[in-house]
Amino acid sequence: MTTQNAEALLGAGADVLVAGSSVFKASDPAAAIRQLKKMNPYTQTV
Repeated sequence: MTTQNAEALLGAGADVLVAGSSVFKASDPAAAIRQLKKMNPYTQTV
């Protein structure tokens, strides 16, 4: 999954998103995580 399709996945009912590559391959992984968390304030980072 990516930041481009996360909202659609959440809207379709997903309750778990695995963002491995989209975070670890980002030029700024912390910013990628912040962006994902903004999409869903109930997101847990593990």
